Amino acid sequence: PIMLPLYLYESQSTLDISLGGPSLSVQEKVDLAVNRLQTIDSGRFSRYAAMASTFLSKTGFVDGPLYDFHDTGLASIPAGCHLAQLALQRKALFPKDLPFTIDQALWALLKLNDYRAAIIIHEIVFNETLELGQNTSALARKFTAHLCSSWFDHVTPSEYQALAGEVFQTPPSLSFLADSSEIRAKVNSPIQIDLHSLLASWNDGPLEWAIIGAPSWVEVSKLGVLTGTCGPTDIGETSARLVVKSGNQGAMTTLRILVSAQ
Repeated sequence: PIMLPLYLYESQSTLDISLGGPSLSVQEKVDLAVNRLQTIDSGRFSRYAAMASTFLSKTGFVDGPLYDFHDTGLASIPAGCHLAQLALQRKALFPKDLPFTIDQALWALLKLNDYRAAIIIHEIVFNETLELGQNTSALARKFTAHLCSSWFDHVTPSEYQALAGEVFQTPPSLSFLADSSEIRAKVNSPIQIDLHSLLASWNDGPLEWAIIGAPSWVEVSKLGVLTGTCGPTDIGETSARLVVKSGNQGAMTTLRILVSAQ
């Protein structure tokens, strides 16, 4: 058996699946993929990490075949192959209900832990897209394939927001990459920093920037560029709060400004 999300994106795109070596367990591969979200989408990372840690304990392995819910959407299948429902999920109605079900015969036939990990990741992503009202797994498959690949090793915040916006069909949030960032400057050497580089995500609306408590030599333009030239009396460390707003969204981070003589 071949995992549909991995087959489609390995065969029809430049994505290369990267879930660690063959010695890693299924859980270790799942964690590797989910951890890719930690710095670029902390909210989704927390949700997926929590689901990943309990997925197998909330899954029933049964003798198939499972009922085909026809949630595949448009997908090209290799000649000589047919689709089989390997996993399904439902809302738990009673305390002992298991939300996920896997065909244990098909699971056993999967030769690689990469495929087993991808099944779990897909069901976690699909759980979110189902809540958003999506009737097929097409977009969940796309996000799963990216999350299982080395694409995340070099993705930019704007590229990730484009993918997340397409898959989850929600406007991107406004957030910084970290709660604090460090800026280094040297005496009598002008600095110029594009503050967009500190953002994890932002929407398409205009951004309003403000800096609070910064030394007098630091300026932030309306375009989100920090500039300034420090002098000998500025040597040392100071901190300021950087605020950005867009519509009804806002975010704040602390800037540590370190000035040295050389």
